[in-house]
Amino acid sequence: MFAFLMTDKMYTYYTALFGLFALLVIISEVLRAWRSRKYPRGPWGLPILGYLPFLNKREPYNTLTELAKRYGPVYSLRLGNVDVVVLADAASVREFLKCEEFTARAPLYVTHGIMGGFGLICSEGALWRNQRKHVIDWLKDLGMTKKQGNARKSMEQRIKIGVIECMKSFRDDSKKHSSFDPHHALQHTLGNIINDLVFGVKYARDDVTWKYLLQLQEKGLKLMGVSGAVNFLPWLRFLPWNLRSIRFLLDGKARTHEIYNSLIKKREQTWEQRKAVSDESFNILDHFIDERMRREDSDIAEERLSTDIYYTQEQLLHLLADLFGAGLDTTLATMRWFLLYMCKYQEVQEQLRAELLKIPDCDFDLEHLEQCHFLRACISETQRIRSVVPLGIPHGAVEDFTIQGCLIPKNCMIIPLQWAVHMSRLKWIEPELYWPGRFLDDNDQYCQPADFIPFQTGKRMCPGEELARMMLFLYAGYIIRGFYIRLSQEHEIMSLRGENGITLVPQYYEIVATPMRNMKDLVKDDDVGMYKAVAVKKDIKSNTI
Repeated sequence: MFAFLMTDKMYTYYTALFGLFALLVIISEVLRAWRSRKYPRGPWGLPILGYLPFLNKREPYNTLTELAKRYGPVYSLRLGNVDVVVLADAASVREFLKCEEFTARAPLYVTHGIMGGFGLICSEGALWRNQRKHVIDWLKDLGMTKKQGNARKSMEQRIKIGVIECMKSFRDDSKKHSSFDPHHALQHTLGNIINDLVFGVKYARDDVTWKYLLQLQEKGLKLMGVSGAVNFLPWLRFLPWNLRSIRFLLDGKARTHEIYNSLIKKREQTWEQRKAVSDESFNILDHFIDERMRREDSDIAEERLSTDIYYTQEQLLHLLADLFGAGLDTTLATMRWFLLYMCKYQEVQEQLRAELLKIPDCDFDLEHLEQCHFLRACISETQRIRSVVPLGIPHGAVEDFTIQGCLIPKNCMIIPLQWAVHMSRLKWIEPELYWPGRFLDDNDQYCQPADFIPFQTGKRMCPGEELARMMLFLYAGYIIRGFYIRLSQEHEIMSLRGENGITLVPQYYEIVATPMRNMKDLVKDDDVGMYKAVAVKKDIKSNTI
């Protein structure tokens, strides 16, 4: 009898508890519905979960694109406990992202909570403005500029070192194997270009630390997808399967920072020696150290105080990680898609090669490659048909703001949906078709449509756009002129859907690369040797670890 009464009491207790919880949920949903009546219209979701259960887990950008067809180019929905506004056309993306009110970062747990608001990608406010300005200035100083001159030529030579190494890897792999995965050569050489520009070092291909960093980068991209449920319902991180992923990310961050601290210490130890030779800085890390030293020794009290805000060790570690990751991921993904489409569309590859062969070997440089209109069109069409960041880089609202007659609440997540922008049937003829001709006018001159925004737009648009363009032109131009490529027999029939994390990457494929007759004329060490000689003279030669 006593046991029965205890059970009955427990049942009453839990029933009351559940009822209270349900009442709180109902009140919360009613208040949210009342508050969101001025938001852009959009679909209803479930209590607590919002629209999360209805997202295509593999291709969330497709779900959001379909919703735009029903609710228009600007609509709202709720994902977990985060209010979201989706921008699905270029005009809305430009109108929203030019506003100072939308320069914050979205309140996502994985990308924002783990990174703590440091670096460049997850920072906001005064810290973001300060660091972005300096990063852009430093990149320009290194040669990331459209203006022809010695700085740009120096940057081109540094990129060519990676291009030539990649070409040699392709040639060696084609001799050893009937087919090979181009991913590894691209990842290693592009990664070392970024290492050189960011840290002033390079890694050997079989270096243990380098292999670890690349493996961590690949796995982290998959785990940190913007559409992951943990981002919108942070309490899910305590579930065992999510806990393991979060632990991997935290451990990886700690280990990466250890490696970066070692590199920073080496650069700081040689700071006085470097400055005795030259006042110039030849990588981002040196620039940051120089600026920190300058502010610490400044006679202006405000500058000395700002060191503890903008130039802390933690900010430096996150900044270096952001620049390395962002610099490598999107360019690598774009090149992998480019090669895949060149293999799929042989007639396009032949037309591109014919254009490239018109350039004399002695003039095969960035200046002449940028005058190749069909090359520009092929790269642009690759970026359009497979937006490597299909959900765009999410923004956040700094404060309540009214635009287009709609209220955008503070801390709302803004998704500039690049997939919808680039695959709209209203703006593009047969958007599923790979057709570079859509970027050429009647005179076969390159023209960029207003609805093409591969590097996003607005105040937080990619600061390394010109660097990415330089790398894409040189890699694409050299590889297609130097090799005839096709898919291996096992991969001739393969899906082009890709695998989505933070970036959209192709599924595994292998290519058969046959060197062209003129390949030996292209892969010469003259330019590389010239750059190395200058580097030694200036005492800036990059270390190989």
